[in-house]
Amino acid sequence: KEASSILSAAYLSAIGRFVKLSLIPAIPKLEAGKLEPVLAAIFSEITKRAQVALCIETAFVESSIDLKGYFLLAPEVESLDVILKNLGV
Repeated sequence: KEASSILSAAYLSAIGRFVKLSLIPAIPKLEAGKLEPVLAAIFSEITKRAQVALCIETAFVESSIDLKGYFLLAPEVESLDVILKNLGV
């Protein structure tokens, strides 16, 4: 969970610079296991407060180990409106 907090802060910082906003993260949630139950848990959480999610595929390479994962940003509707406005959409 600590790694997900660090990665979330880094992603939000980069996205915030891009949209010229200060983005403040919620406590990240980490899910692991078989794909279907993990996706069900994630999308259940997202749909409680957001209508759209940004998915960023992430790859870490260390010597002979490749680790892939996905970062999901699910802004609340009001936040999404501000982000899109700053992007000119």
